[in-house]
Amino acid sequence: MSATANARGEWTVNFPAERAGGPFALVVRSDAKTLEIRDVFVGDVWVASGQSNMEFKLSQAANGAETIAAANDRLLRQFKVPTSWSNTPEDDVVGGEWTAADPQHAGDFTAVGYFFARELRKTVGVPIGIINTTWGGSNIETWMSRRALGLTDSGWAAILAADDAYNRALRDSLRAKYGALPAKDSGLVNGKALWADPSLDDSRWADMPVPS
Repeated sequence: MSATANARGEWTVNFPAERAGGPFALVVRSDAKTLEIRDVFVGDVWVASGQSNMEFKLSQAANGAETIAAANDRLLRQFKVPTSWSNTPEDDVVGGEWTAADPQHAGDFTAVGYFFARELRKTVGVPIGIINTTWGGSNIETWMSRRALGLTDSGWAAILAADDAYNRALRDSLRAKYGALPAKDSGLVNGKALWADPSLDDSRWADMPVPS
């Protein structure tokens, strides 16, 4: 199959329906490059979307440790979409990869999605992929299109302006209380939260009454 890219380098190829199975290799060639993606399977793909109930990991579930240890199905896979946001649709996600349901990766699967897919695997007999696009505590409106929300261009612009005004007011309030805000979180080193390390000595931290 072939396709012609547009001025931005974008192109699309639509494959005909294929028989379930694999592994296959997906090879993309141009005049200058060849890209080969291995370990590709054809099967059913389900979207596991929503808030914390769907985001809840298998490692946190009842009997999660036993379930993870027993996970051994390379034809059950998850793609966890990284949490990021944009005011306009994006062409790509900011990372993520497909991982198989094995003891090394199953703990990070959505628990609901994993148990659902595991039951499906017993009956449909094809590879199952889960696209885990969850974000706990997010508002339902953020998952809906402007069209679904009935927003005109002016209505959308008003929402963006209100959100920008709220963020500015919040920053101004923090600066008034604490002065200049740090540009870097000193509690994070190489992406890891030092304050979340169970071995951290917090004996000198001040107590704070809650609620207060």
